[in-house]
Amino acid sequence: MQIERAGDGADVLEALRSLDPALQSERFKDPGYHVSGLLRDIQERSGKSKYGKGIDDTTQLRFQAGFSWEMALERAFALLAIQKLGPEIIRPPSLLMPVPGLSSPLICSPDGLDELAGVIHEIKLTWQSDKAGEDYVRGRWDWLHQAGAYVYAVSGTEAVFHVFHVNADYKPPVPRVNKWRVIYQQAEIDETWRMLEGHARRLASEGVDRI
Repeated sequence: MQIERAGDGADVLEALRSLDPALQSERFKDPGYHVSGLLRDIQERSGKSKYGKGIDDTTQLRFQAGFSWEMALERAFALLAIQKLGPEIIRPPSLLMPVPGLSSPLICSPDGLDELAGVIHEIKLTWQSDKAGEDYVRGRWDWLHQAGAYVYAVSGTEAVFHVFHVNADYKPPVPRVNKWRVIYQQAEIDETWRMLEGHARRLASEGVDRI
C-alpha cells in the first residue's frame, strides 16, 4: 500500500473564496434584502463583526461545516417526523416581506419551521464554548435578531436553536449539541423588524437593492 499527499485543497478554497458565503445556498438566490445580510452589514458598519470585511480560509471551512450540520439535522428532522417522534419541521421557501416604499423585499430564510405550532427552528454550529449556558445564546445579538425577524414573518412568538458546539466547554473539547427555546415578547419582535426595515431603507438610499 502506498499513501501520498494528493494536495492541500487549495483549488477548493479558491472556489469558495469566489463565493459570497451568504450565497452558497440556493435559498439565498432571491434578490432583495436578506435578513442575515442586513444584520451582517449592521455589525460591519458598527465595527462589531467578528469577520471584519474579509473572510479567511479557516472561516470559509467553518462555514462549510455549518452547512453540513444543517443538512444532517434536516435529515434527522424528517426521520423523527416519519417515526412520529417529533413535529414536522420543514425548510420553507424564502419568505418575501414587502417594505413600504421600497421595490426590494426583506427576505427571511429560516432553517426550519414547525408550521403546525408556528415555531421557527434555527441550526447553528460554533467553536465557541457552551460554558455560559443560556447566557451564550442571550449574548448572540445576530442570532436573536435573525430568528426574531423570522418569527415576525410567520406571526409567531417562538424560536428553537439547535446549537452544535464543536468543543462543548473545552473540558474536555468534545462535540455537544444544545437546544434552546426563545420566547419573544411582541415588542422585541417589532423592534427587530423596525431596525431591519430602517437599514434596508438606508441601503436603498445608497443605491443598494440587494444584500
